[in-house]
Amino acid sequence: MKYLKYYITPVLAPIVMIGILLGGHWMWLGLIVLFAIVIGGDAFFGDDVSHSKYSYPWLIELPLHLALPLIIPMLLSLAWSSGGGAKDFLGIGQLLGSLISYDFLAERNTNTWSDYLGAVLGSGFMVAGYATNVGHEFIHRINDRISMLKGRWLLSISCNPDFAIEHVYGHHVNVCTDDDPATA
Repeated sequence: MKYLKYYITPVLAPIVMIGILLGGHWMWLGLIVLFAIVIGGDAFFGDDVSHSKYSYPWLIELPLHLALPLIIPMLLSLAWSSGGGAKDFLGIGQLLGSLISYDFLAERNTNTWSDYLGAVLGSGFMVAGYATNVGHEFIHRINDRISMLKGRWLLSISCNPDFAIEHVYGHHVNVCTDDDPATA
């Protein structure tokens, strides 16, 4: 059970994506579920001050490595949803329609600005809360090139790729000095 809390965010990204793909008012699904789980969970469970011992640290590591493969399809679904008419970016609507008896293209074409607002807010919170935080974690792993690369991609998604260099090679070197722009 102590491992489950690390999988809340990776479960939220597909929920945001499903809402976007369903179109219409479903585009608010991700944001509503995200707020209900995050705010409701915080109010109900409070702070976790336990110091658990983990026998399987890879189970804690896995959700970090899921960030990039979950965030990219979520953003692709957002790009697809912004198309109009018969255009089907990457054939996503046609593929999904062949798997599930739902007319994704027709629903997408009924989206209004308020539906897009829900999709953008849900995606934005996932990028800020998942991609940026995991990217920050990965760029600290300077001896692991794959993690550094994933971290740079995740930070690029949040329009902050320079953080990968400045934070590790600027802030960490100059912390708490006048040369550190990140120290309060």
